[in-house]
Amino acid sequence: MLREFRPRSTVAKIPATPLEGRAEGDQMYCVLSTLLFLLEFLQKGVAAFLCGGISGAYKCRNIVFSFFSLPASLSVSPCLRGKVFSFPPVLWGILICLSAVPAQAIVFRGLGLNEVMASYGFGAPSEYGKSAVYRSRSATVIFEADSRRIVVNGLSVYLNRSVLKGAGNWVISPVDAVDTIGAMLLPSRALRKESYALVVLDPGHGGADPGANGGVSREEKQYTLDIAKRVRARLRDNGIRVMMTRDRDQTMSLDERCWRSGKYGADVFLSIHLNASRDRAISGVETYIVPAPGFPTTAEAERHVVASRARDCPGNRHDGANSVLAHYVQKGLLSHTGSLDRGIRRARFYVIRNATCPAALVECGFLSNSREMTKIADSAYRDRIAEGIARGLLTYLSRVRAQHLPPVKSL
Repeated sequence: MLREFRPRSTVAKIPATPLEGRAEGDQMYCVLSTLLFLLEFLQKGVAAFLCGGISGAYKCRNIVFSFFSLPASLSVSPCLRGKVFSFPPVLWGILICLSAVPAQAIVFRGLGLNEVMASYGFGAPSEYGKSAVYRSRSATVIFEADSRRIVVNGLSVYLNRSVLKGAGNWVISPVDAVDTIGAMLLPSRALRKESYALVVLDPGHGGADPGANGGVSREEKQYTLDIAKRVRARLRDNGIRVMMTRDRDQTMSLDERCWRSGKYGADVFLSIHLNASRDRAISGVETYIVPAPGFPTTAEAERHVVASRARDCPGNRHDGANSVLAHYVQKGLLSHTGSLDRGIRRARFYVIRNATCPAALVECGFLSNSREMTKIADSAYRDRIAEGIARGLLTYLSRVRAQHLPPVKSL
């Protein structure tokens, strides 16, 4: 369990002065000091709350502090002692609005990375310029300042928000501390409420939608269906129940794919695709999961808060499990194909943002790259792709199953 730690406040405190007998400027100074005091109180409160119950609490990302807690907090300020209920209505409105600021905005500097990594069993980092390397007995994690990309045991992963290097410490967003780093290092925490009975495979495109085109008779829709059938066969050989959104060349809307997944009662959803780019030199494997609410996709420029996307989508209900699933699928693909690692990335693709279970979308290679296209056209290579995906899914399912086993009684 994460040890409780409290990041140092980044909000300066201005000494309070009594209101009585002060000029108007002094009163405004006092009001501003109180607002800063309140922000500091909220920041520390959210940080402590997140760190104390961080596994589940941060799921409620728009944490609203109770309206009734404001008088108590304000009465602590010397300049307003005894003056709380004489506030003008407008000022009360401002304070109430401040109490409902999203947690990301309050703790906008994030959590101390050293403390977060220590809670997962890592020692002090080795710093090399803009990079910080954390090592434990079983894992190595590399961070780079002002970058969303990290490396977890040799696997590239893109965070929701860049890691920042401050004075004396690095900082990371709370959601990444739990649902990305924590989920990959300690998957059991993220998988406690997940199930493993049924896997739904979604071969991308189909029918009138050919997908990416690699030349004559080399359409994405054909390869994704072929790979999905090979994955299904391997999973069934291991006793796993599998359904597919389509098992032939047919046109299917994104809505229908999601509907079928829900109708089947999917416990895991994986959409299988092949990639294409205008830059024909690009090659490699990518696995996508949905970003946390309010954060941009990997392809978008980074912002503090993306207001239009601050609301949870169904796929965000399984953020931690999504990270675990993507980790195992990407790792399996790389180990069986030897392809270039383009990382675990973030995108709001329709089928994964609307999934009602842990979900990921995998891009198995670039048909726009002549060398990779030639490999994908080879049946033996598609076997290796299918084996890698199946191995990743089986590892994920075994991890989930382990959470449902009764505890072993000591003799």
